[in-house]
Amino acid sequence: MLEWLSQNWYVTIVLFALLIIVLFALNKVSAGHNKLMEGRQSKLKKLHELRNDFENMTEEAFDKAEDEYLLDGVALYYQLKLQKADDMNEAFTYLPEPARYVYALNIFYFEGGVLSGFYRANGEPLSPVLADALRAIGEGELAEIAKKLQPMFDEENENASIDYKFIKTLDENASEVYNEREFKLKAAAYIRKNKEVFFSANN
Repeated sequence: MLEWLSQNWYVTIVLFALLIIVLFALNKVSAGHNKLMEGRQSKLKKLHELRNDFENMTEEAFDKAEDEYLLDGVALYYQLKLQKADDMNEAFTYLPEPARYVYALNIFYFEGGVLSGFYRANGEPLSPVLADALRAIGEGELAEIAKKLQPMFDEENENASIDYKFIKTLDENASEVYNEREFKLKAAAYIRKNKEVFFSANN
């Protein structure tokens, strides 16, 4: 084998170049994965800090929460509430609309703001909510992209099929308009505007 490679030196060069490309790609994937995991760990730590204030969500906790963390806190309240239900999916459908929106928006944010990742991981009754939730907080461009993506991940939709190239393009378009900080501030503005819903008798 070594003798053959020495005689066919150009093959050795090609193989070496391919090896470098593969190692570079693996390093980028690893770095991206580590960054995602670090982001999730940071978010989980923040949720742990918010739990005392939002487990029962008092108006005082709601009012004093920083806008950057209000989405996390309110979504945490509903997550803990849903976990007590016998059927979380059914319980979700009975939440008021702003609460369903908050829950969907928070999961989208928690997963790194990647639309295809959200739809791969979530089905009914959560996935159809996201596009409307994005529009409700003023993320119109993201909402339009979400509307195009969601049918491809809907197992009940026989008229749509997965187009991986199109999905990649839509994710790239979404990444250009998604800004995590602005997204959370828009969500906070929507939440404060609908405060009375979160403290109504059937919240």
